[in-house]
Amino acid sequence: MENEEDHPAASLAISNILDKCGFSSQHRRLIKSFWPFLHLITDIVNIHFDMPSMGLENRLIGSAGEGLISMSAFNNTTCDADVMAILANSAAYEDRNSTVPQGHWQFRMEPCNKDIGYVRMRLVKEGSIFTLLATEAFYERENEDVRYLSNKIPDTLNNFGGNLTNLCQHYKQTLQLSGVLIDQIVTGPSLSAVTRGGLKPNIFAVDKVDTVISIPCPKWPAVAKEWAERKREYNWPSANFVTEHVKNGCYVVPVGCKECDRTYLDWRLSFVLVEQALIWDFNSTQLKCYLLLKQIKKFVFEDKIGDIISSYILKTTVFWVIEESPPDLWVPHRLLKTVQLCLDRLIASVRNDFCPNYFIRICNLLAKRYNTTEKHTVLSLCYHAKTNLMTLLCETPPFNEIFPENSVEEIASDTVEFCDADLKSEDVFSVILTSLFSGLSENMRMPLACQQSIHKSIQYCNTTVDKIKKACLNHDLPLEKTANVIADLELISRRLVWTQNNVYEETTSNIRCIPVSQHRLTDYEALMENITIIHLNVAAGNTHLAYDMIRSVVATLKCRSYVRLRLPYETLLTGNAFTCFLDIATRGLNLITDESVQSKQNLSDFLFLRFEIDVLPQPLQMEMLPHTQLSVTFDLSSGMRQMVAIDPAVYACFLKFWCAMKLKRNIDMLVARDDMVWCCSLPDITNKAVAFNLLGYCHKQLEEYDSAFGAFCRAWEQRPQSEATLVHIFALVHSIIRRELNETCPD
Repeated sequence: MENEEDHPAASLAISNILDKCGFSSQHRRLIKSFWPFLHLITDIVNIHFDMPSMGLENRLIGSAGEGLISMSAFNNTTCDADVMAILANSAAYEDRNSTVPQGHWQFRMEPCNKDIGYVRMRLVKEGSIFTLLATEAFYERENEDVRYLSNKIPDTLNNFGGNLTNLCQHYKQTLQLSGVLIDQIVTGPSLSAVTRGGLKPNIFAVDKVDTVISIPCPKWPAVAKEWAERKREYNWPSANFVTEHVKNGCYVVPVGCKECDRTYLDWRLSFVLVEQALIWDFNSTQLKCYLLLKQIKKFVFEDKIGDIISSYILKTTVFWVIEESPPDLWVPHRLLKTVQLCLDRLIASVRNDFCPNYFIRICNLLAKRYNTTEKHTVLSLCYHAKTNLMTLLCETPPFNEIFPENSVEEIASDTVEFCDADLKSEDVFSVILTSLFSGLSENMRMPLACQQSIHKSIQYCNTTVDKIKKACLNHDLPLEKTANVIADLELISRRLVWTQNNVYEETTSNIRCIPVSQHRLTDYEALMENITIIHLNVAAGNTHLAYDMIRSVVATLKCRSYVRLRLPYETLLTGNAFTCFLDIATRGLNLITDESVQSKQNLSDFLFLRFEIDVLPQPLQMEMLPHTQLSVTFDLSSGMRQMVAIDPAVYACFLKFWCAMKLKRNIDMLVARDDMVWCCSLPDITNKAVAFNLLGYCHKQLEEYDSAFGAFCRAWEQRPQSEATLVHIFALVHSIIRRELNETCPD
């Protein structure tokens, strides 16, 4: 196929297949309109992992940052997620006299003599704000006054030894606690973490997360001045786009120059966030052209030439072709023609052994990438791809599964109409946002330090609410999108404030209500508030009031269908939160109800921290206190539970039984027992081991020992996360023995 202009049907066929795979202009608009949510989610992840205290600010880059992570499902492969960890309390300048904010670390960029795209980072001023940069092992001294920052930070972080500070140890502990990462390796400039996996094929599985450290360069570098000022015939990118991004500067990343003698001291200028913005500025055909080039690289180039032609070189080639081509070229029926033009430019670059960096024109991306033999192989493959483009694409997924059964003309005429109403699913993003608070992991509900101190937990809740509100303002997003997260945090904070004031004493004062900060609450949220209030009344000894309230709450629960929105919990725990985000964006709400990814924990489960033990009913105290230790140390290495999660319906029914037992109302205890049986039979409740333990306790108190033993066996089948089930069984056996002794040896 030498001229795709003669075959517009082939271009339309390929374009339509890509539309069906989630790369239509409608899908792109949908994902683009919601992309600020992803940045907000990243901000909240930063808050949860306490990144600001380490001077870090994480940003998604690579395919995930470009909105193309679903490419993995397109070609039936897993993919990597790339994260840029910005050392936010530092800055690099070309001018030594540049001023930096107070407390920040300041570096001067000294240009590399071999390659203009690289610099060396000379420390000008130590900051007072503690960051990774305070680690002496990261520097090489020229003399007492001159220190250069090494680019071996990933290697040093991976070792976590020697002169490393407690900050690095804290970073490692955070990764381990997250329940996401199981292995760490160094891949070039990145610290790579392999995820647990576990997703079914074609669910956009991320099998590795690559994190690269970067330092901001607030001023646009002089070597890239030409990009900011050059004339563009077709006004791409626009003048406003250029002005907006030039004022934001760029970054440096720890990559060494291949031509330098001390390559470990070099840092490369990076314009990754500008590149990301450029790709978001692509129209549908430009994006598809880029995707097809990546397809050719993966299935045609990689087997024979490895990574000689990198994804970055292909991306740069696309940038140049778009800038130098008229807009009327970038239409669906000329898609294959645009791919051929990009291959033509790539061939010219290889012939001349020079591929100009898009931002630094005189910087050569092909320097020392191949020898003479490899060069001929690259040229041969590029010619072959250009002249046999349709044939090669038809041999790669998913085209190889579609074209044998359909003619090009049939696929070209098969236009897909998308309804904006079908694609609009803002509620999904609120779910994902909420999940990052209530679903990441039980152990990461709050930082470990907060779990040890009620004061720190209250402070954490309040600070996190403030940070989330600020993040919303920064991304120009309404606070309603984070209302569930904020309400959850504020509810916990109010509960802990009361616990802090009343934990060691009972009071007869009635806690009739707790102020709710939200202007509007759904019925279910109001129900959650009521259960919390009842819990506090029980803890305060207001048993009569609590029982009167709980009866109406349980009645309300039994009158409605107890089906709630579930979180894709397994996906989050395997490190695929962002891929799940995109999957929902392109495929709609059906994923949430899919049983294959339903969670073991609901968004609104109650979580009680270890310092609330004294205000919990005794059976729940057992859930947090394994019998193997008498003292409460709550060290993760000892296997002690940091907290217990319980379904609100289960807790409501159990509180009804608990209050009836305290009030010695036997009939009411039997009714409440039946409510517990009803509740445990619901298919939608979570943490069923806890539910059956509580049901078994109810049976035991009523001396229904056979039923109690059966409930505890059901709990054991649920693989409980603590030893509480064994403790309950032991208590049951003890009760039976004591009863038999009393019957055989009465006083």
